[in-house]
Amino acid sequence: MPTQRVSKIACVNDGLFVLKFRSIAPNNPNSALTDDIIITGFGVVDLDLVQNLHDGTNVSIEVQAELGATKRTHDHVQYKKGSPAIATYVVRGTTLDYSVTLIQ
Repeated sequence: MPTQRVSKIACVNDGLFVLKFRSIAPNNPNSALTDDIIITGFGVVDLDLVQNLHDGTNVSIEVQAELGATKRTHDHVQYKKGSPAIATYVVRGTTLDYSVTLIQ
């Protein structure tokens, strides 16, 4: 399956906790965290607004569970400036034991 080329990343919270997430790229490992995403909520990061991100850069996400673990996903997408496509990750589980899955 080819790598998605996107300009936005969404994260859906199907977990049993409040979370925040950020985009992670080799040249920008500490981008800003989103606001709190409540249970059954979602958040979106507009990669066009992330500084020092270039077309073709592989991007993944880091999820921080409130009062729990922080995890980086191994699934990545490619940044494509201005693309209408949105990559969606789904978080499931509990604060200390959860998964982050890229859905197509």
